[in-house]
Amino acid sequence: VLKEDFRMEPQSTRVIAGKDVVLECGPPKGTPEPQVTWRKDGHTLETDGRLRIVDGSNLAITDAKPIDDGRYQCVARNTAGVRESAIALLKVDVKPFMIRPPENITALLGSTVEFSCSVGGNPFPEVSWWRNSPGGSMPLGRVRVLEDRTLRLEDVTLKDEGR
Repeated sequence: VLKEDFRMEPQSTRVIAGKDVVLECGPPKGTPEPQVTWRKDGHTLETDGRLRIVDGSNLAITDAKPIDDGRYQCVARNTAGVRESAIALLKVDVKPFMIRPPENITALLGSTVEFSCSVGGNPFPEVSWWRNSPGGSMPLGRVRVLEDRTLRLEDVTLKDEGR
């Protein structure tokens, strides 16, 4: 017999990639004592060195990876039946990283140039542009950031030279 409901259900949470996380589960009491397994996205999890059940029912994930992102559920089972917990969402955040940095550009006076870069991360990072030359500031009115995060500089002048 599986008595009562789950004493503790897993909670939705976020973890930074590379960190450890524990999803807690307090299964219902029962006779015989229920065995606990976990599901991810509806499929029974195979526990290995990085994913393991600790303290009898909690799921410990070591060195979280983007592939761990998903819907988790604790399942208690004995000869009398099966009980499933509510679903908990695990979101694995990835720090922003540069895929392709902007490249140096040689431009003709009066021309228009575009600087682009490619970044990754989860959630997808915001991209900000700034001028790194001493005493230089972004030339307001001639510069804008496009929808794809490309920086467009119009009507290039000698003062635009630099970083």
